[in-house]
Amino acid sequence: DKSRYHGGTIYVDGCSDFIWLENQVSLGASETVFGKEKFEEYLRTTAGARVDHYHSDNGIFQSAAWTENCRMKLQTQSFSGVNAQHQNAKAERAIGIVMNMARTFMVNVSLNWAGNGVNNVNLWPLAVKHAVWLYNRIPNRTTGLTPLERLTGIKSDHRDLRRTHVWGCPAFVLESRLANGQKLPKFDWKRRRGQFVGYSAQHSSTVACIRNLNTGYISPVFDVLFDDKFTTIFCSKYDKNTVDDKLEELLPTDYESYGHEERGDDGKLVYRSPPLDEVWLTADEIRDRRAEIKAQKSSEAQREAFKPVSGPRAEPEIISLHPRKPNHSPDANMIPDDSDDDSVDSVSGDSSPQA
Repeated sequence: DKSRYHGGTIYVDGCSDFIWLENQVSLGASETVFGKEKFEEYLRTTAGARVDHYHSDNGIFQSAAWTENCRMKLQTQSFSGVNAQHQNAKAERAIGIVMNMARTFMVNVSLNWAGNGVNNVNLWPLAVKHAVWLYNRIPNRTTGLTPLERLTGIKSDHRDLRRTHVWGCPAFVLESRLANGQKLPKFDWKRRRGQFVGYSAQHSSTVACIRNLNTGYISPVFDVLFDDKFTTIFCSKYDKNTVDDKLEELLPTDYESYGHEERGDDGKLVYRSPPLDEVWLTADEIRDRRAEIKAQKSSEAQREAFKPVSGPRAEPEIISLHPRKPNHSPDANMIPDDSDDDSVDSVSGDSSPQA
């Protein structure tokens, strides 16, 4: 398939040992330069750092597009000799460790699970991506610091490392968050069983990406039950526990919920985790969800229709039930005469002064 990953570029920071992997569909100069831009953007936004020099092999890094991009950013380049990997020993060593980790992931899945393409070689880029994720968060034996800590200068509590799971293990997708002490709802575990292939780069560092075994589609999932030891795959004839029983045993220790609702001070909903992708739902569940969305949109449209129009309010008009004869005011254009006396009172029928 032309849309699959066919390789990638690995960047290693010479100071912190931080690794950045950019998986690529093609290994051409344009996509490689695009990955370089993403790597430098990450350094700029995360650590406030910039790249001054690149040391690499020959090949694509001598292309006109790459060298021109380096020249525009005032970045220098140097190259290793033919079959002289020792000239870039730190990067070669880090890449070797990551590749061995990814190879171990693939072998472990092959030994514990078969079928549905769970050990397909097309998953190799995802295994390498997860190996890089782990490498950047594992403390060094000598310094006790992780490459990510050395890069950012921020001490980590290693929460994400403590919550990680075995790459390629079975993962059961749930549709909603479970409260503390709540049992698993009834669901089709055969349809909801997927494969854990790492963490999402577009979300929090602990939002899992799960591969659908039927379609191969990979999507971020916020409520997952992991089976790190593959206990739901192999069943001995002496084991009388069903898969449902094993899932209940996994619930206290292997259930992860990454999403939650956030509400403002006024109690209004500010954020809600995205809904579960339809590839995990049955036909009835999809129909019910679409009906619920339609009803919700209809309710919102009705509220908008009855919403008062914003703007200045008109003053209410006072209507008298007992109208009186209007009292005409004098002409505003008339100039008053000096002979007018304010002390003279007008008397009905006789306007002459009294003696």
